[in-house]
Amino acid sequence: MKKNFAFLAAILLMASTACAQQRVHTFAITPKVGVNVSTLKNLNGAVSYAVGNPYSGGTGISTSTGNDYSAGSFISAKSKANVGFTAGVEGQYQFTDLFGLSVGAFYAREGCHYDTKGLTLADGADSYNISLDNNLSLHLDCITIPVLANVYVWRGLAVKAGLQPEIIVSKSGDVDARVTVDGVSSVMGINADPNLRSFSLSLPVGLSYEYKNVVLDARYSFGLTNIAKDSGDKKVHLNTFAVTLGYKFEL
Repeated sequence: MKKNFAFLAAILLMASTACAQQRVHTFAITPKVGVNVSTLKNLNGAVSYAVGNPYSGGTGISTSTGNDYSAGSFISAKSKANVGFTAGVEGQYQFTDLFGLSVGAFYAREGCHYDTKGLTLADGADSYNISLDNNLSLHLDCITIPVLANVYVWRGLAVKAGLQPEIIVSKSGDVDARVTVDGVSSVMGINADPNLRSFSLSLPVGLSYEYKNVVLDARYSFGLTNIAKDSGDKKVHLNTFAVTLGYKFEL
């Protein structure tokens, strides 16, 4: 029993030495790369479409009703989580053994998707139908700037929380679809671009663990602001869970 206790104590001592955190009054930078899972709660996927005449190069439509064209829109079902990629760098100043402050800049691919594969829309009067061959996806290319307080509860293990501005630099919708007009395949223009604001704020909280210079980080960012330009009574928040692995360089 004593031998087992001594062995366990030795293991803990070596671990606490190997996992020694950043020294007090030093600055360090940590490049990081990882994956994220993002959700856009309360965001419906709106898709607009326009079908052209298959007999005249798509300039109009010839149907039983005599219309020159046909256009419309539809709203998809509840959004689902999306898996993306993130990479960036954080800089941290260690004020005391217990407290450090970090600021970072990351690129993050976020968004959501909808189970729309196999959905078919039809209009008997205009004699056209639309079939979606894949799930509708919304893609957001974001720059996130986390500002975090890092509280070390044990050697190398830190609890963190702070504020994170997020800038959406690119937003787009993706959907594969087929159109048939009067029984003939036609050309379709389709737009699934999300109507979202380009700036938001979130509250990131998480844990990090340092082993020598390797840093494993897991954090969840709760969206604080409504990012939809027109969402009615329901607010749309961008929430993200991210896991990253980095290497800390003490300067």
